[in-house]
Amino acid sequence: MIPGFVSVKNFDFQPDDAFNFSAYFSVNTFWDVTSGFRAGAEYSFGSRVNKNKESGTANRISFILYYSF
Repeated sequence: MIPGFVSVKNFDFQPDDAFNFSAYFSVNTFWDVTSGFRAGAEYSFGSRVNKNKESGTANRISFILYYSF
């Protein structure tokens, strides 16, 4: 599990859609399929809030295959 967040101080001269805050969460796992061959998957979720309080979210699923020879 990998959490994270960022928060910045906004100034009056910045546009309303300027970045203000984001949060991120990710979890992953790996499987040893056979000797030297691994497979993995990761799920990530993130959110963003702008200076004007507009917000949005995003999801991502990633896969990896790893072979060691």
